Amino acid sequence: MAKVIIFGVRDFASLAHFYLRKDSPHEVAAFTVHKAFMPDEPTFEGLPVVPLEDLSSRFPPAEFSAFAPMSHSKMNTAREAVYNELKGFGYSLISYISSRATCLNEGAIGDNCLFSKTIPSNPS
Repeated sequence: MAKVIIFGVRDFASLAHFYLRKDSPHEVAAFTVHKAFMPDEPTFEGLPVVPLEDLSSRFPPAEFSAFAPMSHSKMNTAREAVYNELKGFGYSLISYISSRATCLNEGAIGDNCLFSKTIPSNPS
């Protein structure tokens, strides 16, 4: 089990929080966004929202993992940038695979993935 910080304070972050809370051994400890996008209310889903730039001082990477679910808009570019930032701060990134998912792929699944349905045997 990992204590997890989720990147984002929108629909995908809320969905990831739901999945991790209901169908994983992980515990969500907080959410994070870039300082420029901090919400007026520094809580989301009842948990603290911490600026990414200050995250490691409040939630050390030795004690917490991260997860960066991203929307489909500019998904690969934005997700890669956030992934690299979190890795640069020293965080390991978890993946979520639903307990109801059917995995047809015999290969390894990398980090920071979210699978809530069938995993194809040849993802493209």
